[in-house]
Amino acid sequence: MKKLFISQPMNGKTNEEILAVRAKAIESAERELGEKVEVIDSFFKGAPADASPMWYLGESIKLLATADVAYFAEGWEKARGCVIENQCALQYGVSLVIEAPSETAQFTFERAYEALKHGADIKRRHWKGFWRKENGTIVMHCKDGRNIPIQEADDIFFTLDNLFTEDWEIVNGAKIKDLDILTFTFGEAIRRLKNGQKVARKGWNGRGMFVVYQKGYPQGIPCNKQTAEAWGLNEGDPFICNPYLQIKNVNGSHSMWVPSIGDILAEDWYIVE
Repeated sequence: MKKLFISQPMNGKTNEEILAVRAKAIESAERELGEKVEVIDSFFKGAPADASPMWYLGESIKLLATADVAYFAEGWEKARGCVIENQCALQYGVSLVIEAPSETAQFTFERAYEALKHGADIKRRHWKGFWRKENGTIVMHCKDGRNIPIQEADDIFFTLDNLFTEDWEIVNGAKIKDLDILTFTFGEAIRRLKNGQKVARKGWNGRGMFVVYQKGYPQGIPCNKQTAEAWGLNEGDPFICNPYLQIKNVNGSHSMWVPSIGDILAEDWYIVE
């Protein structure tokens, strides 16, 4: 049974509100993982009277270190403690489940951009128009009917100011329900591979395909007969092999793998459990 850590904004919340979010998180995580979970109790009821926010964060990270999965409840990106917990989970290979925003949720551009990349239209709360991913760029659909590629904006600095706001919304809330916002770039895929995680692309058609990072044998290993014959060595000679990537193919076989240009530029990489 996997251990679940729940990261949620708590400042200004009542105990009842906090526990309600945790109950929803447990249900969502079990549905996402397809199995029951053991919940790590990170709701501190007996904290010292003089406990500082840093004390709570330190205790939370200790608990996060024991988790298999970390669930980030809606609004986590606006709570500094949750943001730090998110980075710790990413850097140290804890699997993530991030709650999709509700239809009326507002959030940062960073999170809205993840939705945009996967086909959702986004807008700021007061806008009549919206932004859409089209033809390899972001197209601004204005309220007056004009469709303007973002790089052709009349005032690029005014446009860029929007990226630092926190009132972004999904235009069509129905689209977000099946939206996986945990995909990432190839650069992030490499970092995760080196942390021992398996990755794949949503754009690959073959079922069961994924890539792993093999550390190789930088200090050398005695080569077997097949390797010795292939390289003109003597059986037992030291054979140094640098790190490489390996892919599991559709038929279950494994091959050394080099990414294509499409793979390198793709932003639909995700973790394979």
